[in-house]
Amino acid sequence: FSYMIEDFDGDMAGAEICFEITPGNDTPVIVKPANEVVDETNLDQGNLVDTGTIQANFFGDGPGTIQGNNVFTSSVPLTSGGAAVIVAYANGVYTGEANGQEIFRLEIDANGDYEYTQKGVLDHPNADNDNDSITLNFGIEAVDNDGDTDSTTLDIIVKDDGPSIHNKAKAIDETNANDN
Repeated sequence: FSYMIEDFDGDMAGAEICFEITPGNDTPVIVKPANEVVDETNLDQGNLVDTGTIQANFFGDGPGTIQGNNVFTSSVPLTSGGAAVIVAYANGVYTGEANGQEIFRLEIDANGDYEYTQKGVLDHPNADNDNDSITLNFGIEAVDNDGDTDSTTLDIIVKDDGPSIHNKAKAIDETNANDN
């Protein structure tokens, strides 16, 4: 556009300013969520449920979606009751099943809200540690309006439900033990 400048004593000068705007192709940036922790000790009270929201910045490419990317790993090979846990991903949901029983599920909404539900126990490698941990790593990606992606993992730490024993003493009064 053109403009004119006038100084204090009335002298004028004109010029033209041109702006070239190049649309950017921004890649989204996903924020790695904090680790979630569930303790199998509490499964006797019902399913374990943990919820949260995964955040992403989609910049100039407008709002996008957050979803699983069908990548799953764990800190150890997964079994439940001695049977292999098979993890699958479909329609925004990761499921882990053993012998036809659902052991855990992670549902991810397009807005980043998620819900992890654990329905059964995992076999932990260290039976001597009642808080032995297994880490489940669920692949997550942010996809912007023109298909650019960024990915991270949502990590769920599952603590064991192993038994624990505590010393306990009780006094017994033998005074009348032979009265029967």
